Amino acid sequence: GLAVGPKEIKKISALVYQDDLIFKTMTVREALEMSALLRIPGDIPAESRSERVEDILYLLNLKRVENTI
Repeated sequence: GLAVGPKEIKKISALVYQDDLIFKTMTVREALEMSALLRIPGDIPAESRSERVEDILYLLNLKRVENTI
């Protein structure tokens, strides 16, 4: 693996307070989309945010449960 510093970690990770921001009625996909909307700067196109959500679903092996609550 590669050694990474705090800047790199901050770029690829986030803490999401589920009780405050993510509703219990959201699916896995909806929760990730909400997180992306809140974390990714507004000048980034919606298509890029959607692609990022797809990447995360695959990286975390969540595709099979993306539409579950």
